[in-house]
Amino acid sequence: MKETFKFQESLPIQPIPDLEETCNKFIEWVEPLLTEEEFNHTKEIVRDFNSKNGEGEKLQEQLITWAEGNKLASWTAPLWYDIYLKARYSLV
Repeated sequence: MKETFKFQESLPIQPIPDLEETCNKFIEWVEPLLTEEEFNHTKEIVRDFNSKNGEGEKLQEQLITWAEGNKLASWTAPLWYDIYLKARYSLV
């Protein structure tokens, strides 16, 4: 096992994706899944979320602060561990 993680410390830290880019990708991803009305409503919600001083900006700042304080190779590592690896029930 020691050899498996031999270069772990030398791996680059994965950057946190840009909020604007993430919101745009989300909108692109959900479009084929929603009706026109649902899609327009979703775009409004995402626009509000991503607005200046909106919830998205606040959460992004908290995520960046948290990631900087934990010095992990990937900011998703704890989520991956808690949601996927730690789970003792059958997974899809």
